[in-house]
Amino acid sequence: MTIIIGVRVPQKGAVVMADGQVCDLDGRVWTSSATKLLRMPGAIVAVAGNLMVLDELKMAKVQTAEAVKGHLREKNYACDYHLICYDNVRDEMWSINNEGFATEHPYWAAEGIGAPYAAGALMISAAPHTLEDAFNLAKQVVQATCKLNQRCGGKAHWHIGTPLLDGVKKRFDFQGVIAAYNHRTALGKVRVGKRTFDFDAAACFDGGRTASAPKLKMKVLVDFSETGSVVAVRPQRH
Repeated sequence: MTIIIGVRVPQKGAVVMADGQVCDLDGRVWTSSATKLLRMPGAIVAVAGNLMVLDELKMAKVQTAEAVKGHLREKNYACDYHLICYDNVRDEMWSINNEGFATEHPYWAAEGIGAPYAAGALMISAAPHTLEDAFNLAKQVVQATCKLNQRCGGKAHWHIGTPLLDGVKKRFDFQGVIAAYNHRTALGKVRVGKRTFDFDAAACFDGGRTASAPKLKMKVLVDFSETGSVVAVRPQRH
């Protein structure tokens, strides 16, 4: 059982924190030091419920919040999960569950079996003005939740993320070629030099008025953010 929370300070960043306890439905504790967080160059995620989601995100080597959404759209997890994500690139925080229901959270988010206690504590707390304030608030909320719900507990883990808005500078005219594209999911791969990068066509492919989707082996120009993720893909005009 789990409590995961995110506390965001607009334009300054967010703290994402989770307890470490894993137990079954009978309350039997399996571990008190599980890691329920994953940090990547462009995002921080926390998962409550099915921790296999974290393992598969690691194996997929996703880099950004948009890539997390793309990965989850492709999967059909049998066990329930809730995920909180802080998007460093856009300075946004959102949550999503295994049914694909996503919610944006401007200031705070709480998921897991301890979420009602955490939400109550967050609602009556003063809004933090700094990341240090946000960290102290998150720590107090997790500690209080673990005392009120015995199925939460163990060692707390956290990550602190800061916005990359000022650092998302495009670098133009990297020549590449579409190496793969799935029309059903609108996800593809583009090869630049000897490396292949994932991209979400629905979010970053600019095919102009005549092209609605990228074509296999299409020559393209690719823009990257400083985190190494694909920002835009567009046909190479001759």
